[in-house]
Amino acid sequence: MKKSVGLLKFVLAMVLLVYSLSGSGGRAEERCEITFPGRIYVPTNLSEKDFNEIVSVSSEDACPKGILKEIFVILKNVQGPLREDYLSEVLQTQVVLKRQAGVTPAWTKIEELLRNEWDCSSNVAITDVKLLLPRQYLLLSEEEDVVVDRDGTLCDEMKLGEKNFKLYVSNKQKQKQKTVLLNARIAKKIYILKTKRSISRFSTENLSELVEVDYLYTENPEHFFQDKSLLKYFKLNKNVPQGHVLKNIDVSAEMQVKIGQVVKVIFADARVKLTTTAICRKSGRVGEMVEVMNPKSKKMFIAKVTDYDSVTLEP
Repeated sequence: MKKSVGLLKFVLAMVLLVYSLSGSGGRAEERCEITFPGRIYVPTNLSEKDFNEIVSVSSEDACPKGILKEIFVILKNVQGPLREDYLSEVLQTQVVLKRQAGVTPAWTKIEELLRNEWDCSSNVAITDVKLLLPRQYLLLSEEEDVVVDRDGTLCDEMKLGEKNFKLYVSNKQKQKQKTVLLNARIAKKIYILKTKRSISRFSTENLSELVEVDYLYTENPEHFFQDKSLLKYFKLNKNVPQGHVLKNIDVSAEMQVKIGQVVKVIFADARVKLTTTAICRKSGRVGEMVEVMNPKSKKMFIAKVTDYDSVTLEP
């Protein structure tokens, strides 16, 4: 009899254990829940420390180790509302994106907010956004909205470099508005010349054949040599490696005509083109105006240097 009672107690204990583990009448099985507090506006360079203040996990035990770091990396390239199954798809792990107080989670880059508000083209880059707040993010409720101060300047005409902006966060229900200051850098897309291979400063090759056209974003477009068609009239000031982006300080213009030199003179208008020769009275480079003399009449003319040993008289 005692053995039967003992066996019955053991069976009941096992049933209760299975019952509790199955979640019926006991503690429900834990899921890995990632909580976003609402609509979040962040700069692209958001720190991992600030990210960990925004996002939380339901349980360290229920979630894979290092899950927040993985999500932090993923969200660097995400923009807009987040579906509940988005993280599970990307991570290939069962992760629940939890809504808080019915708010649809949204992850918006401040750079994109600025671009959209100003109708920026792809020729403008907005970088290094810094909110002048203790934390580098904005958390908005469903009742709040954010707009960017437009000072009347077109995006593509903005002054390059560092610039201060204002964001206005308004609450229609409470009829309140607060101003958030931020700092960012504006850069412009330009076409540049990049060397195909290493080139010696003593090379006599046509430089325009040794470079390829590429582009970059810069706050100082005036520093770069951009006209490939003119590069054949320049020489290098130093040795440059493969992939080097040419700047104005890297090259010097050669003299295309020299004083005392006999040059070809071209006179052209809409009806006729005449060619003769003259003596150069001044050295010059392509695009510069020089004085030339007719060797027969000794008459002086002002002509524009257009190529090696060649000038043009403009009508």
